[in-house]
Amino acid sequence: AREAAAHLRTHFGRLDPPLGEVLRLRRGDVDLPLEGAPDVLRALRWHGDDDGRLNADFGDGLMMVMDWAPDGTLSTRAIHQWGASEGPESPHYSDQAQLFARREWRVISSEQ
Repeated sequence: AREAAAHLRTHFGRLDPPLGEVLRLRRGDVDLPLEGAPDVLRALRWHGDDDGRLNADFGDGLMMVMDWAPDGTLSTRAIHQWGASEGPESPHYSDQAQLFARREWRVISSEQ
């Protein structure tokens, strides 16, 4: 507990910073507040950065929900916490991070 208190005071100047100030989703130029933990929905694992914040570096790779209405209409939503590319030069490297941080989903057209 003393080590945790010292860490919070050193890096945040207080014992009770907002969780999103400590837990971050960082990828390329993206740096967003986040929540989460291992072994839960939206599972994330964290590593410590030099500034004292914890950066999400591992977790659920893709989440998808499909709903069929009684009339047969299909609705599909999906999200990946970072994006669909591992290449920092790709526009899809972190293009889903904002949605993930806001707990929103991409709508996938059934026409595709």
